[in-house]
Amino acid sequence: MSGLPTKIAIATLLLATLAGGAGASEIDGVWIVQDKTAKVRIAPCGAALCARVVTIFQPNDPATGAPWLDKNNVDPAKRTRPMLGLTVASGMVPSGAGKWTGRVYSVDYGRDYSGSITQLGPTQLKIEGCQLMLCESETWTRSD
Repeated sequence: MSGLPTKIAIATLLLATLAGGAGASEIDGVWIVQDKTAKVRIAPCGAALCARVVTIFQPNDPATGAPWLDKNNVDPAKRTRPMLGLTVASGMVPSGAGKWTGRVYSVDYGRDYSGSITQLGPTQLKIEGCQLMLCESETWTRSD
């Protein structure tokens, strides 16, 4: 019975690590993408963090008059997916102080890349996607 409080403390620590260990308290929330066209929410999904499009400032594609679709996706079957709700970062797990690594989806190129999120400060994140040695990044600004 004397080991029970220790086991409860360890279980509590483990649950806190799983729930917040991905740094959720640091970067979860709503962020404005660099070109100010959309807002993205970073939140836990499973044991990692994900980012999904939650607002598109110009909700309709001027070329079609309809809501934006994932029209650049390399998979033709996915080109009719709505941009609103689209996951643009997934599987983000801690990989150092203020850094998470996982997958980043480029809506411009319609592909997933190895990627990272780096916290630049309380109001800015750097999102980077890489293929081989070529990387592209942008800065997101906290909205909330």
